[in-house]
Parts: sequence; structure tokens; C-alpha cells
Amino acid sequence: LAASFHEAVRQGHGGLADELRLYARPWGLPAGRPSCDVLIVHGGLDRVTPPAMAHALAAVLPGARVVLHPDEGHHSLVVRHAREILAGLAG
Repeated sequence: LAASFHEAVRQGHGGLADELRLYARPWGLPAGRPSCDVLIVHGGLDRVTPPAMAHALAAVLPGARVVLHPDEGHHSLVVRHAREILAGLAG
């Protein structure tokens, strides 16, 4: 992961800054009723995106369900629970 990050910013931090600006601005998506079930899988030890944000997102998406893995972080969640996440997407 560290090597991937270093490669991503090897030629400068401009791309990373642009991506962070995109994340921080309103996305322009309506928070009305989604046309599919929403499953939010989140790590309880995530220090990049706190678990409270997963619950806040679920609060504005009717019928959304949060699955919290208390012992996982931001990246370990995807590595250790990829099958569960992909099954949720496929379902």
C-alpha cells in the first residue's frame, strides 16, 4: 500500500489534491430513494473515514444497512472482507 501511494505522488501531489477536492465538494447526487438496496460496509477502526460517517450516510438513504466490522480499518476491511462486499454489490 505504501509503495502504491508513493508511486501515485512520485510526480507531485497535484493529482492527490484534485481528488481530495472532488471528495470534499457536494457530489450533486439526490439523497432520495435509491433504486436498489444499499449496503454500507465499514471498519470500526477506520481513521480515514470515521464510522459515524457511514451511519450519517445511511441516515439519508432510506433502507440503507450498515455492517460495521469493529476490528477493521480503512484498508484492511477491503482486503479481509472483499467477498462480503462483492456479494453485497452483486446482490
